[in-house]
Amino acid sequence: MRRYAVCVLVAAIAVTSWVILRAMPRANSGDPSGSGPASLPLLQPPSLPVPSQVPAGRGYTFTALPGVVSAAMPASIPVYQVARVQPKRDMVCDLARSLGVDVSAERYASLPQVSSHRREYTTALGEVTPGGDGDVYITLSDDGNYMVNMTSQAPGQDSEACSDEEARTAADAFLAQSGLLPKDCTFTGVDPGEAVDYDAPNGSVAIRMIGKQVVYKRYLNGIEDGHFSVRVNGARKVYGILRNMRDLASMKRYPVLSKLEAVKALEAGEGMFVGPSGPSSGVAVIEHVNLVYYEAAPGWSVDTVQPVYSITGSIQGSTDGFLGLVPAVRPEYLAPISLPSQGDNSG
Repeated sequence: MRRYAVCVLVAAIAVTSWVILRAMPRANSGDPSGSGPASLPLLQPPSLPVPSQVPAGRGYTFTALPGVVSAAMPASIPVYQVARVQPKRDMVCDLARSLGVDVSAERYASLPQVSSHRREYTTALGEVTPGGDGDVYITLSDDGNYMVNMTSQAPGQDSEACSDEEARTAADAFLAQSGLLPKDCTFTGVDPGEAVDYDAPNGSVAIRMIGKQVVYKRYLNGIEDGHFSVRVNGARKVYGILRNMRDLASMKRYPVLSKLEAVKALEAGEGMFVGPSGPSSGVAVIEHVNLVYYEAAPGWSVDTVQPVYSITGSIQGSTDGFLGLVPAVRPEYLAPISLPSQGDNSG
């Protein structure tokens, strides 16, 4: 029996390697102010995930549902600078207290003021467990993202998850008490959280859901950006939190591609594309082209949060869909390609 997280399409992408891509052809569209690209600082292109198996976008014939790519878009979209504050002992302890975890004077004194990692502070607090310093593990990043695991509340492999409604009620009550939900966030749904597989009586392998994930998303300028998730066990207790929405400071507005231009870039094999396993050919039906702010993975060091186009749809003859991501900022405002870094300790 093994234990694993049940993920949606985006999370199913293997992110073992990453690249920074310049994801669209150049186009003649200047700064809305009329002063051209020189009036705005160049941006590093967003780092997009590369799946372990990449179906080449060029192998598909793309077609779009009526009206999907013709909708007008604003000429420019705000871009945000990531606001960094080095995580310190007081910040971690304040987060723990928001969770209802007592931090004694002795435990507080034993913690380092700052972490040697500089951009990340990780510690265990709460009830001391055999072989551990506590049952509440906290990792706080300098960009505002954090992860909390409450091991004493983790669901057992023989437990059953609660209903979606019960999970949301529990998560809402927890957030109302803790005050941890970031501003501008909206409840968007309940996803599968954690599951185990087991041998069914008929000899097949079955899946038992043991946790649920209640998801809240932040919206900036009406555009989806990042998410905050709360994991709830079958006893309607919170056992995990993930914040993947960085603290931001306003920058400037940058000209963006139209939906049609973004689709043409994807058709040309640019950006990121992941589809069904097997032959990377056939007819891809574009059903949605949405502008979203791209936060990247929680642990990745990024300096700006920029808009990207999320292009999704179906593959004719397949039960699986596809996902494409294309940076939305026009290429003349993007710096030359450079390699991304993970766990960057600089700054």
